[in-house]
Parts: sequence; C-alpha cells; structure tokens
Amino acid sequence: MRRANNIAKEAVVVSTRPWVGVVPVLPFKEPEVGKAPTIRLEAKNYGKSPAFNLRAKWGLVLDTATLTEGKIIEKYKNSKWGVHNLGTLWPEQTPALSSGGALSYPLTEELFNDINTGKLRIMAIGQIEYRDADDREHHTWVQIVYHPHEKKLGVEHPEGAPRDD
Repeated sequence: MRRANNIAKEAVVVSTRPWVGVVPVLPFKEPEVGKAPTIRLEAKNYGKSPAFNLRAKWGLVLDTATLTEGKIIEKYKNSKWGVHNLGTLWPEQTPALSSGGALSYPLTEELFNDINTGKLRIMAIGQIEYRDADDREHHTWVQIVYHPHEKKLGVEHPEGAPRDD
C-alpha cells in the first residue's frame, strides 16, 4: 500500500511540476565573414507550475562536425560561461524569457567555409537550472546546432547527455 501511495504521489508531482525547454529565437541571422555569429535562445515553461530562480548558463562554440553528440555536452559542461539570471518563468508565459550569446571573435573566411562545408558546426551549448514550488532543483541541457545547408537552427538532445531532471 505504501509503495502504491508513493507512486501516486510521484505521478502528481511529475504531472504538475515545471518543465522548461529551450528553443532558438527566430529569425536567425546567417553567419558572415568578419562578424561574430550570434544566437538568441528562449526558455519556455511547458509545465503546469512556475519555474523559480531560473538561471541560464550557455555559450556559443565552433567545433568539429565529427564530435559525437554524446560527447558534446560532456566536453563543454564545465565551461566558464556567464550566467543569466532570468527570474520566474510561468507556464506558457508569453513572451518567454530569452538571452543571447555570440562567439568572442569574428569569422574568418576559412572558418566560414569550414562551417558551410560541414567541417565545423556553430553550436549553442549549456544548461538551464530552475526550482519548482517545493524547492527541488531541475536542469535542462541545451544544444542548438546551426545547419548551413538547411539555413536553420536545430534543437538537438545529444545521446548520453543528461536530460531535464
């Protein structure tokens, strides 16, 4: 009986807690030679209760296209990127909270060509941290990748990377 009660209680908690996701803000400005690429991200609460003390820690990187997706978050998870304190995010809040980031250097013609030929990828990588009404901490891992041939940004959930918990 006790086990059934615990399962029922956990089901209520999971169904009513905040669930924060991250998407790129569009339109996205295409990368250009001589300019640092930028990406703006938007956090949205798809859950049924507010997400408190929302903090975004992420940055833009250029990395090889051959780096397996399961290793990307692992490689960058301890990076010293700035933290954006975004406050409280209510369910289905419009507009959702957003923050932006840019590479710290402009693209050379060689880097630009490597991106367009698929040797390098522009990626926004990081983590969103937040708390629920019972002060439990949750995390959402972020990986947004620029796909030059499709001229768009894609949200990826790397295999082996931590999920929202």
